[in-house]
Amino acid sequence: MTIFATHLGEYHETAGLEGARVAVRYTVVIERAPGNLAAYVPDLPGYVATGDNLDELLAEIRAAIEFHIASLRDHGESIPDPLCTAAVVEVATAA
Repeated sequence: MTIFATHLGEYHETAGLEGARVAVRYTVVIERAPGNLAAYVPDLPGYVATGDNLDELLAEIRAAIEFHIASLRDHGESIPDPLCTAAVVEVATAA
């Protein structure tokens, strides 16, 4: 399963524009767990989500990211730039 998720984050200041909205892409790692899906964001340690299906999972992890960004902003802390990326590598295995 290959999934790329996009998140719209809000920066408090962007290029001198107070309250401007900027598209930010955080890498979301999705894993199958027994009975559901789980996700985490490497650039935001400690923020995880679970869901019964992909749509629910992405909604939950997006809400977790938005909550974290709002909390950082409320406490006057900087919003981390996304640094992680992901790739899928195909390799041959013995039959």
